Amino acid sequence: MGWEPLWPGCWTTGYDRLIRRDVEVINTAMSAVNSYLLKDVASEIAEQSPDAVLIYAGHNEYLGIFGVGSQFQFGGPLLTRLYLSLYSLATVDALQYLLLSFTSGPDELQSASRTFMAQVAQNTLIPFDSGAYRQGLRQFEANMRQVLDTYRQASIPVYLSTIASNIGDQPPLGAGSPAAAEALSLYQRGQQAMAAGEYVAARQYLAKAKDLDPLRFRAPEDINAIIRKLSRQPGVVLVDTLSVMESRTQSNIVGNSLMLEHLHPNLPGYFLIADSFYDALLNNQLASNPQPVTTAEAWRNRPVTTAEEYYGYAQIQALKSDFPFRPSPVPIMLSEPADWQQQLGKAYFEKRISWLDMMQQLHAGYVKRKNLNLELKTAALIAQALPHDPLSNEQAGDLLYKARRDAEALHFYQRAKRAGSATSNLDTRMAILKDRLSKK
Repeated sequence: MGWEPLWPGCWTTGYDRLIRRDVEVINTAMSAVNSYLLKDVASEIAEQSPDAVLIYAGHNEYLGIFGVGSQFQFGGPLLTRLYLSLYSLATVDALQYLLLSFTSGPDELQSASRTFMAQVAQNTLIPFDSGAYRQGLRQFEANMRQVLDTYRQASIPVYLSTIASNIGDQPPLGAGSPAAAEALSLYQRGQQAMAAGEYVAARQYLAKAKDLDPLRFRAPEDINAIIRKLSRQPGVVLVDTLSVMESRTQSNIVGNSLMLEHLHPNLPGYFLIADSFYDALLNNQLASNPQPVTTAEAWRNRPVTTAEEYYGYAQIQALKSDFPFRPSPVPIMLSEPADWQQQLGKAYFEKRISWLDMMQQLHAGYVKRKNLNLELKTAALIAQALPHDPLSNEQAGDLLYKARRDAEALHFYQRAKRAGSATSNLDTRMAILKDRLSKK
């Protein structure tokens, strides 16, 4: 949601420079999925023989697909595992239709105007330490153990991250229900402690308020405890993203400075997730002869445009226009685009243009305005998204070659060559770049 495609891009931008090799990141994340999907796809991922698997997951165990409070669940772990084991059979489509017809109303499932969060949540109030609460923890731990076993048997290292949510500035989402009264009281005490500068006490109040919030879109602290326990297994590296995020705040409490709403990070927040994984991979020597990229350099070269920032903002406004932030849908209210770049972002949000159309128009606009830095950036982003298009990769290489950004230019020329470019001087330029780089 919003920035979710960004953190793999941020990570790749730095990591391919770290090891001076092409790096391919396959992002298997999808909205509202949880550990059941991670378990279901683990064997297929292992068949690809990746150098490492990076996991940031845990918020959707209760209200994600197959969660214990979800619209899309089948009565417990046993039936859910049976469903997934039969998924390739045509009869499952009929089974799914029958189950949903008994467990959901047509208005919720068929209304395209509702957000996915509104459609997926069914038995939304799950009190702390209730049977359903404990079932969510059990399914997460059991499924994740199977996930880690699959990768360990294939000798694939796993980098498993703690997860963060907005506890500093997000009131309990179940506020208004009797079950949320204590959560709201603790949240208010946490706010008072924050205002008084009593940050240790404030964090305790706010974390407990989140745990007692019966509308479980945010993972409780128990999920991170399971993640830390699982990371002690062989072949698993703990990436403590939560601690990294907390350390970047004045109060050691994650809030609106890093979050867009209840749990989706903003641009700096997603960057910190990427940077946390980057540091873990570097510290565990996944690459030989690394040439590290500083955090400041990676931030300057973050792979996101002004148009995409507006698109991310619009996505979050759409999310906030419905449940759980509103009891019923309200019209999406967007700020007017401030310039031509944001206008393209709005057009993409409204599905009037594709992402590639948006990026190509951005690139043309920067060429027209003689903005070389952003011309280079958009050319590289387009080429990065089109690895099998020789022209896009060669054009990015040409611009970077002229800018004397030799390593990046060589990267895109090599991609163009692999994609079938027959340009006569391509080999000559690649030889020049290799010679330059060998002397640095």
